[in-house]
Amino acid sequence: MDGVGGVRGSRVRVGIADGALAAGTLLIVAAATLGGASRENAGALALVELAALPAAVIGLAALISRRQAPAWPLVVLAFIVAIPLLQLVPMPPAMWRSLPAAGARIEALRLAGLPQGWLPLSLARGETAAAAMALLPPAAMFVVATGLRGRERKTLTAVWIAVAMAGFVLGAFQIAAPAGGPYLYPTTNRGSLVGFFANRNHEASMLLALLPLAAAVWSSAREGPA
Repeated sequence: MDGVGGVRGSRVRVGIADGALAAGTLLIVAAATLGGASRENAGALALVELAALPAAVIGLAALISRRQAPAWPLVVLAFIVAIPLLQLVPMPPAMWRSLPAAGARIEALRLAGLPQGWLPLSLARGETAAAAMALLPPAAMFVVATGLRGRERKTLTAVWIAVAMAGFVLGAFQIAAPAGGPYLYPTTNRGSLVGFFANRNHEASMLLALLPLAAAVWSSAREGPA
């Protein structure tokens, strides 16, 4: 019976890892094709954040199934996510009025005739909430990558590189085509290689960020399977 239970447990862990890999792949594709601009693109960015939700949940399940997942990276991640969330928590008047530079806020509320009751630390709650939501895709990707094992991580890395290369090929057409297209966004750097992005600097940043991963994949391929 113990052997059967062990086999079933192993199958469950493999199934969760496959699900995390699929969710991470979906998040990569969504982020690359929908998350290339912040202006004029709020709906598409919301879709990227929605795609991060299953990745975060399944990634956490994969982490739990590993039983020996590293704890300190998740603690650091939790602190990062908590920074904007804590700024949205209402505080009693005595607390926020004692904060540095609170005088300007008190005077603004007095002049506007607004109550000075329980208020959060954030002065722009909508923007702070948006910043917290923007952390969801990278946090979900971090959780997925942490929960995967070596082979699945290599596959996820290959997906990132493949998406980047697809964007690079698209960018080659963007600068080579006589009419200067195709571009995915009306507000963009026309005449430049932007790929799936609206800004050429963002495309360059992604390519630079993926260079270490490409080098690791190339080095692993040269060494061959262990």
